[in-house]
Amino acid sequence: MNNIKGFSLVELLVAVTIATMAIALTQLIYSNFVNFEIKASKRINELESVLTLRDEIIIALEDEQRSGTIELLGKQCNWNSEKREQYTPSRFDIDAGGYINSRYSYQLIDVEFSCVKDDVSSQTFKFTHLLWLKDAQQQ
Repeated sequence: MNNIKGFSLVELLVAVTIATMAIALTQLIYSNFVNFEIKASKRINELESVLTLRDEIIIALEDEQRSGTIELLGKQCNWNSEKREQYTPSRFDIDAGGYINSRYSYQLIDVEFSCVKDDVSSQTFKFTHLLWLKDAQQQ
């Protein structure tokens, strides 16, 4: 009569191996998640600063600047703009009996900017801005 109670050595080794693999896999997944979270956080901060920079460039465009340098969060950001199109819309004037040019005109401006920090350049960003001129004579 051999009534053996308990586990054999092979069964214990298999159980320990499975538990070790599960712990290692969990640690690997968690470390990848943490690395992804750090990278995503850095990218979000960078893109938020890009939106702030874009707003400052738009203010400079309204002040009739066409290029410049802005410092933001320790970065030197250089920007250039190029007028793509300028148009003065016409409107129908009942008193004149025809179409006349409006007092307002607009410029469609392409802007390109990139930032440099510690001699490392970031990605180049581009956007287009519609700028209304208050007096069509200021072309």
